[in-house]
Amino acid sequence: MTAGGLSALGAAVRERPGQLFDWLPLQDEYLRSTARYRLLRCGNQTIGKTTVALYDLMLHATGEHPYRADGRAGPDEYWLLCVSWNASISVQNKLWSILDKSRVHPDTEFDQRKGFVGQHPAVRVRHARGGYSIIRIKTANQGGLTLASATIGGVVVDEPPKSSRIFTELMSRVERRGWLAICMTPVNADVGFLREICEAEASTWVDIHRPLTPAELIPVGRTTPLRDGLGRPMGADWIREREAKVPAHEVGIVVHGEWDVRSVDRFFSHWTQDVGEPPPGVDLWAAVGVDHGSRPGGQTAVLIGCQDRGLAELPHVYALDEYTDPDGSALPTHDAAAILAMLERQGWSWSDLSDACGDIAQHAGHAGGKSNAQLSACIRRQLGQRARLRPVLRTAKRGTNRGAGSALRRARYVHWLTVSGRLTISDRCPRLLEAMDCWDGSPRHDSKDILDGLYYALDRWCFERRVPSAVRLAVGR
Repeated sequence: MTAGGLSALGAAVRERPGQLFDWLPLQDEYLRSTARYRLLRCGNQTIGKTTVALYDLMLHATGEHPYRADGRAGPDEYWLLCVSWNASISVQNKLWSILDKSRVHPDTEFDQRKGFVGQHPAVRVRHARGGYSIIRIKTANQGGLTLASATIGGVVVDEPPKSSRIFTELMSRVERRGWLAICMTPVNADVGFLREICEAEASTWVDIHRPLTPAELIPVGRTTPLRDGLGRPMGADWIREREAKVPAHEVGIVVHGEWDVRSVDRFFSHWTQDVGEPPPGVDLWAAVGVDHGSRPGGQTAVLIGCQDRGLAELPHVYALDEYTDPDGSALPTHDAAAILAMLERQGWSWSDLSDACGDIAQHAGHAGGKSNAQLSACIRRQLGQRARLRPVLRTAKRGTNRGAGSALRRARYVHWLTVSGRLTISDRCPRLLEAMDCWDGSPRHDSKDILDGLYYALDRWCFERRVPSAVRLAVGR
């Protein structure tokens, strides 16, 4: 090919990069499907579900879809729905990279950090039959979604809708003439209603799904698998490596896109009984986590020390001590004394802590109830303090991302610590050691209370990009 030909080819690719895609079998099946309602269900970061959904959306908007008649009609309005605005930025960047730039309206502005610019973010693309289609960016928590009355040509939903109400709202927008596609991994949302719909209405909803196997990673028309960013072939060994990085009970969902969590005997399948103490002289970020309860074994506390390894790495977490009210008879004053005793065994005081985090109140205002406020008052009295504790014993389930789904996120964080060999537990924590071996992921398991103490102690590491400036405690001072 001449230099001029190569230059023209390069320009064509830059204008329409999608022409270089080698589609995997599930992606190709999605593109070729003529169903009005489609669900592409696969593992996370494996098949490229968002990429093919956006390419399919572009083909509809430009009127050049090779397989669907509704993708060759006149210009129309389409919606791209994301979980949140922050989550949408990466999806918008992917859409911009896929779009045929020669078709984009000249007034369209795009910023890699902010997405499509404007009060109502959207992109307009020229249709093959003349005029322009418009793709509007929507989010699941956007008030305008429930107020809009538009009848539109199609909707792409990236990841599961947060509720059946949102799903119903979207269906009402396309029921006259449009289509709806959901591309998702069935995690971080209640997807039971989607499963019921797909099974009950199999004649109108096509559920495109297969477990991840080496064959699913070989592009259509080729004989060799894709390669990852390190140049390794994405075959059986690559799949096994991905499975190993996920808690055993989540492998079915996160890797294979299955509906249900598999039943397993042990959640922390990578835990290898790393029992010990921090090295002498190491600086630690210290915290205590408290789980409230009045039944036997329900009131727990865990003291940890974290060795900070910087933003790029997980900390090394040392579980230093634990407390359990074994028979449910302890009063808040007994709980306070036990927590202060844990600190004393380390040679620390309450003010040496970098964080203190407790569960929401249990049976507040009633006999036998436990709460952070009640426990804080008891600790203050025993320390002879009148002023507010520093640090404050704050509530774990308040703040960004600490609502629905936060319990699983906390468990995953501890899982990542075990995978990385970054969790060491003292033999002063026999109940926590037992819990790491036997917890099966159930919220009603007897081991869950002591694990909650650990989770709450790790609250800031789990939910915040960087923990606040901390008091550094040297072990063995």
